[in-house]
Amino acid sequence: MGFDNIDLGFGKLLFSYLGGIRDHIASGYLNNGGGPFAAFNQTAADTTIADPHIGGLYLHTIDARIHDINIVCGQLELIGDFQFLKGGYNYAFSNQNNNTVGSMLPLNIGDTLGFRVGAIYYHPFCPGTGASWYNTSFWEVAAIYGYGASELFGTDPLNQNGTLAGYNLNRNLERINNSDTISSGSLRRASQFRAIGWSVCNISPCFAIAQEIHYRYDDQGAVAAETVNATTGLSAGISTANSTVRTTGGANWVLGGGIRPVWWLNDWFALQGQAGIDYIHNNRAGGQAVNPDGSLRNDSFGKSGAMGIFTFAPTIKPKGNWWTRPEFRAYITYAIWAKDLEGSIGNNSTNGTPYGNSREGWVFGVQTEWFF
Repeated sequence: MGFDNIDLGFGKLLFSYLGGIRDHIASGYLNNGGGPFAAFNQTAADTTIADPHIGGLYLHTIDARIHDINIVCGQLELIGDFQFLKGGYNYAFSNQNNNTVGSMLPLNIGDTLGFRVGAIYYHPFCPGTGASWYNTSFWEVAAIYGYGASELFGTDPLNQNGTLAGYNLNRNLERINNSDTISSGSLRRASQFRAIGWSVCNISPCFAIAQEIHYRYDDQGAVAAETVNATTGLSAGISTANSTVRTTGGANWVLGGGIRPVWWLNDWFALQGQAGIDYIHNNRAGGQAVNPDGSLRNDSFGKSGAMGIFTFAPTIKPKGNWWTRPEFRAYITYAIWAKDLEGSIGNNSTNGTPYGNSREGWVFGVQTEWFF
């Protein structure tokens, strides 16, 4: 709930409150049989709140923005948010049949505050002049920073690194509470920063190009941990007598950019291309390249490297400008990445799935894009 377009003289104010809830599930979910599709074959065993004093992972957000600030022929928007996550238990993590060390015990997270600040600036190229195809050209820059509960960037608190980093670390180190839960305090120290600059340039009715550069910094508030079998060196999901825990820093960053030109051959057919590169520092997600005999070939956990992506796409698309739709394209994409990232691109299992032992790959397909 909230209000918008309140005239401040130099801009317009938006103020709103958003509330989300993750119910405290007393017994979580039970699998109806095993097998590879067990995760899709679940029923709620008990959907009642067992103890209202425990809390239900409520995420409260107060969102304040001042937009339509006219500066240097463009428009600026300022963002300032406050968030509060009401902590509690979440039993969706628990393994109902095996609540032992190494199994997925319930998450226990405390109350967490946070804030978020940011700005977006949009600048059109010569608005109101020239042909219609030229009027859609612009450049835009944006930056936003979130800390604590606002590291979530307003999304599901159970699907973010800041929430789960402490849980994963304590689980791997077998730090179990007396209540048979696993605590996570990492969200209180987590932070994220995003910055992007991009533009669309309609050079002529027959040629347009878009380009962008982006930077992402992500500190999950706790070191990244992974269980490894001491004998084979392979990642292990559950701690055993033959496993060890290894860690890498909790912060990583990605810097990248790309271009995408479009060239029309006639009124309805165009050729598109795309080229981009990303450099990732401190790969926290792990990724192991495994040889056919099951031995470890490369381990990208904690390493850094670059990845380049190149696409060519013949396209059915009306002539006019970069934004014209509908668009139907067939594409071919080639990607290449550093040796240190080998095993982290695509699935890294031993059954021959794509990219596990590779440093390059191809993708083919068709896409349709249509918006109003």
